[in-house]
Amino acid sequence: IRFLENVTRSLGNKAKNIVIPPQRNITNIPSQPTVPQNALNVSQTLFYAKIAATTPENDGFILPKKKKTTPKPTTTPVKDRQITVPYSGPKDVIQPLNLRNRLNRAFENAGFKTKPVVQGIRLSLNSNIVITGTKDYNAAFFLKNKAVIERVIL
Repeated sequence: IRFLENVTRSLGNKAKNIVIPPQRNITNIPSQPTVPQNALNVSQTLFYAKIAATTPENDGFILPKKKKTTPKPTTTPVKDRQITVPYSGPKDVIQPLNLRNRLNRAFENAGFKTKPVVQGIRLSLNSNIVITGTKDYNAAFFLKNKAVIERVIL
């Protein structure tokens, strides 16, 4: 807003300082203007261009730089990275952290050595094991590698 105020003020001051030559009063002026209407618009445009060209570079204001927007990385929602495995054993035996580490080791031995596969494990209210994968592994991956999960849990 401050930028627009400064530009408007400077253009207004320059417009006030421009001297318009007096028009000659000729008695034999035809009733129709001899200058077409679009010619006036061109001269007016040239007038504004002349003012803009004579504006000094540093007029007391600085143009703000545009902020570059960084694209947000797309991540899969948590519900797309979860799988529920039925569990019929006692709840007290399951230790989620220990089970997560064993599953990650099993996937590492199966050939997925780059990153951990399992982000977290919890027990549901129905005594099922809910496995959440990291952002690179979704539920479809766990369904394809169901045998690895069954070896560790059962």
